[in-house]
Amino acid sequence: MKKRILSLVAVLALLLSACGGSPGSAMAEELSGKYDFYEKSAENIKKGFDVSADDADQIFLALVECGISSEMGYITKNSDGSFKVYASGTDYTVSIDGNAVSSVFLGKDQLYPEFIPHNDLMDYELTVKDVLNGSGDTVIGQCAYIRASAKELEEMTADHLREFAENRVEGSGYNWVSIIVTGGNGICFPGSDTTFAIYGKLDEEGMLEETIGTWTRQSDGSYIYSEN
Repeated sequence: MKKRILSLVAVLALLLSACGGSPGSAMAEELSGKYDFYEKSAENIKKGFDVSADDADQIFLALVECGISSEMGYITKNSDGSFKVYASGTDYTVSIDGNAVSSVFLGKDQLYPEFIPHNDLMDYELTVKDVLNGSGDTVIGQCAYIRASAKELEEMTADHLREFAENRVEGSGYNWVSIIVTGGNGICFPGSDTTFAIYGKLDEEGMLEETIGTWTRQSDGSYIYSEN
């Protein structure tokens, strides 16, 4: 009789643990009362990530922090070891370190542990061209540029410009490095000098023709824009 009771208790504990957090845990009860999509999500997370109920709760909270507000349904493992989590009508890419979330991406934008929008400017490699003298018969240097879309330039942040300057411009030695937008204005770093970047009208190879404004680098490395 005693063995039968112990067996029933063990089965009951197993069934309860499958519902999300540890049996009767304060966190599981709190999450269940706060989020109507918690129980199914926690169950899916446990199975999809192959983690304990407590670890599933922590993963759940990290994904909620990323803005997910509906059941975390289909969870599959990617070839690179990350996981694809389908929720809120889209796919999130989740990476795990141990049994804890290390990063979450939506497309190319990082959502966790902090929001870092993807820098489209870094998707392009520089095109390098010779710079000729006035008569066009002698090479006097080289210039470099990328061609970006008007949308990419419009969505560019000061942090994006800094990343581009530090990784594509600084120390390059080109006569100039430019971000060219076909049919629109662009940005030029004359002399590959990262202390300032000129926004204005550029020619087909990125040479500055007309100045509209200036991005000036501050002592901390950040950029501030001002119109001329």
